[in-house]
Amino acid sequence: MPDPTVRPKPSGPVLPALIAGAGDRAALRFLEYFTVNIRNRNTRAAAAFLHWCDGQGIDALGRVL
Repeated sequence: MPDPTVRPKPSGPVLPALIAGAGDRAALRFLEYFTVNIRNRNTRAAAAFLHWCDGQGIDALGRVL
């Protein structure tokens, strides 16, 4: 099974495949949003959901039902 994570650049951070597949602008917004100190429980849950999607092989927003 291929690794579902995508690296935008060889030295760049590992992004969830859903975000990386949505384009450079989405990747930048994701990094800007999730690199701050997250205090909101729902925001942390959203990040956990994206990592769960990676583990399930969901790599495109259209595959999230």
